[in-house]
Parts: sequence; structure tokens; C-alpha cells
Amino acid sequence: MSKYLDESYDIIEKDNLTVADYYKMKELGKLIPQEEEVEFFGNYETFYTRFPEIAEKVGGYNFLEEEDK
Repeated sequence: MSKYLDESYDIIEKDNLTVADYYKMKELGKLIPQEEEVEFFGNYETFYTRFPEIAEKVGGYNFLEEEDK
């Protein structure tokens, strides 16, 4: 397992997600080895379901990049 996939697991297991976590996951998605893409995007789906937690802290969904809206 690559360090990038490990980092994605660390993020989705966090109790308190932040906008910085969102941008880190986006960055990891660009770096993940091809053979781990399916597993990473499973993690990203889990992360996606937690966007409301971040939005509640920052007062909305303005932090999202267009592709995630």
C-alpha cells in the first residue's frame, strides 16, 4: 500500500474534518498509483459523504471544487 493510500485512510478516520483535509484528499487523488485508484476512490466516496461536517464548520459548501458540487 502506498503512502498516499495510507494518508487517505488517515483522513477518513479523523473525527474532525477540515477544509485542509478536503484539499489534501484532492491532492492525493492526483498522486495515487494507478493500481490503487479503485481503493482510493472508495475512500474518497466515504470522504464525500462527510462533506456536510466540513460545511457546517465553515458555513457552507464554497470550499468545494466545481467537480464535487
